[in-house]
Amino acid sequence: MSDRITVAIDGMGGDNAPSMIVSGIGIAAKSNPDVKFLLFGDERRILPLLEQYPMAKAVCETRHTTDFVTNDDKPTAAL
Repeated sequence: MSDRITVAIDGMGGDNAPSMIVSGIGIAAKSNPDVKFLLFGDERRILPLLEQYPMAKAVCETRHTTDFVTNDDKPTAAL
């Protein structure tokens, strides 16, 4: 069994996403180099940002998705 931690992140959620998300992963990677991040979202927007943050790119794996949940969606509808 691996001791490596993987954190799944919504790359498109929150204010100023995905740039703030990718930037934050870069910051986290500096102090936690053994943590891996699985980033979900629009790869057309995420991948160019990862090129700007090599620390984030080194610890990230992306999963492209075009589906999203809005703030107005009921949680049960998202499932």
